[in-house]
Amino acid sequence: MARNTHESLLYRFGFSVLACLVALALTAALEGIMGEARFFVFFAAVVFSAWQGGFLPGLLCAALSILMLDYFLLEPRGEIFTTPLHIVQFFVFALVTGLVSWLEDRRYRSERTANELKSELEVIFNAVNEGITVQDPDGTVRYVNETFSRIIGQPIHTMVGGLIGQFQQRYEVFNEAGEIIGYAAMPRHRVFATGQSSELHFGLRDRQTRDERWLNLKTSPVFDDKGKVRLAVNVVEDITEKQRTEKQRQATEQRLRKVLDNLAAFVGVMTPDGILLEINRSALQASQLKPEEVLGKPLASLPVWTYDADIQASVEDAVKRAAAGETVRHDIQVKLPSGDFLIIDFMIAPVLDSDGRVEFLIPSGIDITSRLDLTNRLKAQQRRMEDILNSIPGIVYEGTSAPDLGQQHMQYISQYAEQMLGYPMKVWRESPNFWRQVVHPEDWEAAVERVSANFRDKKPGPVAFRCIASDGRTVQAEAYNGVITDLNGQPTGTCGIVLDVTERRRQEAEIRRLNLLINYQRDRLERMISNVPGIVFEGLTTPAVEEQSTAFMSAYTVKMLGYRPEEWINDPEFWQKIMPPEDWKSSQEQALEIWEHGESGVIPFRCTASDGRLVHIEAHFSVIRDEEGKSVGLVGVMMDVTERRRIEQDLAQYAEELRRSNEELEQFAYVASHDLQEPLRMVTSYLQLIEQRYGETLDKDGKEFFAFAIDGATRMKVLINDLLAYSRIQRSAAELETVNMDEVLEQVLHNLQLRIEDTCAVITRDPLPEVTANRVQMIQLLQNLISNALKFRGDRTPEIHVGVQRDGANWHFTVRDNGIGIESEYLERIFVIFQRLHSRGQYPGTGIGLAISKKIVDKHDGAIHAESTPGEGSTFHFTLPIQRTYRRISHATGSDPSGR
Repeated sequence: MARNTHESLLYRFGFSVLACLVALALTAALEGIMGEARFFVFFAAVVFSAWQGGFLPGLLCAALSILMLDYFLLEPRGEIFTTPLHIVQFFVFALVTGLVSWLEDRRYRSERTANELKSELEVIFNAVNEGITVQDPDGTVRYVNETFSRIIGQPIHTMVGGLIGQFQQRYEVFNEAGEIIGYAAMPRHRVFATGQSSELHFGLRDRQTRDERWLNLKTSPVFDDKGKVRLAVNVVEDITEKQRTEKQRQATEQRLRKVLDNLAAFVGVMTPDGILLEINRSALQASQLKPEEVLGKPLASLPVWTYDADIQASVEDAVKRAAAGETVRHDIQVKLPSGDFLIIDFMIAPVLDSDGRVEFLIPSGIDITSRLDLTNRLKAQQRRMEDILNSIPGIVYEGTSAPDLGQQHMQYISQYAEQMLGYPMKVWRESPNFWRQVVHPEDWEAAVERVSANFRDKKPGPVAFRCIASDGRTVQAEAYNGVITDLNGQPTGTCGIVLDVTERRRQEAEIRRLNLLINYQRDRLERMISNVPGIVFEGLTTPAVEEQSTAFMSAYTVKMLGYRPEEWINDPEFWQKIMPPEDWKSSQEQALEIWEHGESGVIPFRCTASDGRLVHIEAHFSVIRDEEGKSVGLVGVMMDVTERRRIEQDLAQYAEELRRSNEELEQFAYVASHDLQEPLRMVTSYLQLIEQRYGETLDKDGKEFFAFAIDGATRMKVLINDLLAYSRIQRSAAELETVNMDEVLEQVLHNLQLRIEDTCAVITRDPLPEVTANRVQMIQLLQNLISNALKFRGDRTPEIHVGVQRDGANWHFTVRDNGIGIESEYLERIFVIFQRLHSRGQYPGTGIGLAISKKIVDKHDGAIHAESTPGEGSTFHFTLPIQRTYRRISHATGSDPSGR
């Protein structure tokens, strides 16, 4: 814009300079014939400059003209203002040219203002929504704006300057009734005739295309200085759309009236003070009233609720509140003339005018009698459904359509959420981003991504994540979420269930651990089986059938018998083929008996190896049971016991020889000890006779030697008696009986009464039980132990306690003393026959008593041992079974005939 301004100034002032130069050149060329007329040429240049450029360019041209005239054309030339005449001439010239320049400038500015005003008016007229035309009295169109051109559909240049007749040839005018209107009735004629504005509403139809438009024409006069109408200004508004809208409105009103009359809802119109003006047909039919009973009357006076003063007062209050601008709604019970009752969802809404004042009221109602019943049933059904959902061990939820967990609002969530995570139900419903607080931070992004994918794909899928419970626990969760869609398939919400899988995850981890352990154990078992020196097998059929189904056979069968495992597995009759017939039958019978009882067992049999050897086999197996406890198979191991059979035979032969040798030795010891009694009695008797007859003749040494001989014979007699006692125990075959150990102890104390009195011993005891034993041997056992305690007493008064207590399946007896004690290294040695720890001079005896005690305890299936502290005393422990079968002790070996 600045550039255009500079170009305009350059043009205007440049033009004035150029005009001055042209005037100088023209005057110089015609100087001989122009004379004083040279001033007129320069005057024309100034006028032209002022006309073209305005006041300042005119002044510039005038100043240049004076200088050029005085310097180049007037004498003396080359000088300025040399004579008074020239000064007066130039003064007059300047005054005249200045006045002319000012006048031209005023004209220039007025003309430019008029043009600008015209342009602005054209812009304004073209911007308005109404068409504008200007006509003179003879009907010639002087002006048309763009809006009118657009309404009529003709270019502006085809209309400006034309007569109204051209318009009449193309268009015809008609009224709302469709009647043709003559152009003489147009408002223009009335305006020119009366000088007053006129308006007309008409339709315009194109005679060629038959297109119709509706126009509203308002014509106003423009007066001249004399008050005569000079022009008529037409303002044309295209109301085609308004006309169409009005017709649609009228049609809509008719349809609305029909709709309202056929609505199941009750609708009416009333004044702010409650007078009914309109009411639809549904309301009249439902209330069983006629229009004349309702219209023009107060709403509160209708008989449908005047039967109850409280209900009528409620209606009056609702009218007052609605008249104050409040929308009032509540359920109300109405009574029909027939006596029936309805429950109405009743509402009164105010309708406001443009100033915000209540213009009228709209009472409406819906019969909800059946809906309330349905609602109650739905609520009961909803309560049952919620009870069902709340009993599900998982969080059942319904959320908004936001796929982001952090923005979902829980529209429903089951009560298990509080039980599972500990957060109250209120925070789930009121906190849109509560999932963000519950989901473990490390799992949040993955969970959101997975949920969004399910939402996007409209497919449910599991989402695993961890939750942080209110007490800080970490809960392993697994969510199955789906998408709720509308009838168009568009997502409207989400739903799903969140399960607590903490225990399942733990179990899965435990299963993985167990699988690893099983695999490890399987590998370990395979390694163990491969190193078992026997054939590990598994069979899947009952032993009663001829064909045995073998599921597994270890590779050791090749080494042991020379057969491959496949031969056993593929051939159901293989077992029968390699076993002698007598072994096959007996092994089948034994296996069947074990199968029927569902136990474990051992079956010996023989098999023929691939090289013809006869191999002794011992099968150790167990019965496999199913879940119902039914026997379904056998599993076990077959051992090659051929060498063991040979060794057992050798051992049996050796045992038999040893048994015969022991019997011979025992017989010899018994016979020897018994036969020695007679010569020993003879030696003793004759020594006693010699002492009686010749004792007085012997000297001191002879008497001492004689005493040694008698003592040796006496000790020999004791030794022989002890050997006889030991032999009797070894050979005893006495019957076992119920023995009262209290009575046994009483007998022992009676037998040892003199020694107890000599030593002043103190003997205490616990109540003793009854046992199954040999009474004589029990007396001998206790008597040996108490006699030892009295013998090895030291310098102190003997204190002996006989105690007992139950120890599992045995009675545990103890004999405790305060004697001299025994060194620990001798505690096992004292039970060996003839073993002594002291000289005969210190403590008499043969060293057989404790050996006899051990033999008695052993023969009664018990055990004996001693505990001792030298100088403090000893305790002897022995056990006897509580329950014992009555049997006879074997004469030969001390074992019972049943093999126990």
